[in-house]
Amino acid sequence: MPAKSLLSRLKTKLVKTRLAQSLYVFLVMFGWKKDRDLLRRISPHQKIAPTWSEGDDLSETTGWHDIEIELPKVNYNTNHKPKILFLNSMGGSMSRLSRALMVHENIEASCYINAYFPPRNMVHPLETNVNGVFTHQEWRDFMVWAVKEHDIVQSTTLPTWPAVAECYDWLTDTLGQRHIWRCTGFVHHYLLNEDVLPINVYQKDLDIDDIPGTKTYSGKSFPIETNRFQLGDNTLFYSSPEKGVYFEGAHKYWLPSIRCPEKFHLSGNIPNPDKSRPIRIYVPNHSRAMFKGMDHILATLERLKNSGRNIDVITPDNVGKYFPDINGFKDHFGTESANGAYPIPNHYIPSVLCRIDLVIDQIVMGSYGNTGIEAMMCGKPVIGQRNYDEIKDSPIVNVNHDTLMLELENLLDNPGKWAGLGAAGRKWATRHHSPQAVAKIAAKQYDRILQSSSGEL
Repeated sequence: MPAKSLLSRLKTKLVKTRLAQSLYVFLVMFGWKKDRDLLRRISPHQKIAPTWSEGDDLSETTGWHDIEIELPKVNYNTNHKPKILFLNSMGGSMSRLSRALMVHENIEASCYINAYFPPRNMVHPLETNVNGVFTHQEWRDFMVWAVKEHDIVQSTTLPTWPAVAECYDWLTDTLGQRHIWRCTGFVHHYLLNEDVLPINVYQKDLDIDDIPGTKTYSGKSFPIETNRFQLGDNTLFYSSPEKGVYFEGAHKYWLPSIRCPEKFHLSGNIPNPDKSRPIRIYVPNHSRAMFKGMDHILATLERLKNSGRNIDVITPDNVGKYFPDINGFKDHFGTESANGAYPIPNHYIPSVLCRIDLVIDQIVMGSYGNTGIEAMMCGKPVIGQRNYDEIKDSPIVNVNHDTLMLELENLLDNPGKWAGLGAAGRKWATRHHSPQAVAKIAAKQYDRILQSSSGEL
């Protein structure tokens, strides 16, 4: 079929969905090549990422515990180049880690996503997308091959889907300690911990009356005692310090998010307030900014502004007003390209932050988030929280709801402190969040696990 005819049919039949709109624009811009199979998979009635292509929904693949396989013996030594599989990575964090491991630790690491299309991420290429490629049986066959081929399988986040939980439990049953678990955000939905996330914040931000509970967790590997998941001999990496509170075990480790210092360290980036313009304060408020205290932050800044403070409050929603070169992440049709998409393209974040004077990060769960990391990398003073041992020594200006106004006024009255805070933040973030630093943490645990597993199977 001629390319022109195919594009015409695609436009009329599929333009109702966001994905179809994006695909149509892609084909118009780059021309028709070899994507016949992809086009056959697109289904017009499917509107959300997890089901954008025809075929089996891999988040519903069951039957894992019926699979019995004989694994090769682990023969690990210092001359062996480990092979790691990152499974179901979603936010780009594992693609950055895989690159860091290969570059700095001589470890081969691959990423696969089994449920969603690859998202945007900061700095490095996206993970491999396998949705729509495998049927249920093909996915099981792939995983049987994968556990034989790789020394370690590291799954990303605790699963919300029962079938995915069954797969992860099977990985632990099959690989033992060589299946590493990782915790991102979902743990907040399984256990109530008022010291980390107050129930009133949880319910308000989600607009629900539900209370976090284990009824929503389908996994079997970790029993729950004393309101903690019990890890036993398993290893777990947690993505930010507050998540470690929900687990108990000898082998839980903070594996920080990676940011490349060279991507954020822009020339002429030392905080130097310009008295001819308002002080620019950046707040990462957007449609998915839950559990961060954004409402209180914005209300506090509004009070400061009304009291006569010469400040501009810049958020992802209004950034184009202050920096016209940042147009927001909009597709060809002028709508968000993904449901709840973060409004600033990630590759523009360093450019935005280098033009900001102060950054206020999240103030609820006791730890800074990705914006805090990126702002420190850019040498900007950051107001947030550092309530956990892992980050106690960070140069974040520590606040809570009651002290935010006071600390803000103190910073605004003392611009001479900004450069020192920014330089300290840059140094601290590089020491903890650089590819070399994070890869070293992961590699140390891979070595421990493989050393203990060598010859046991």
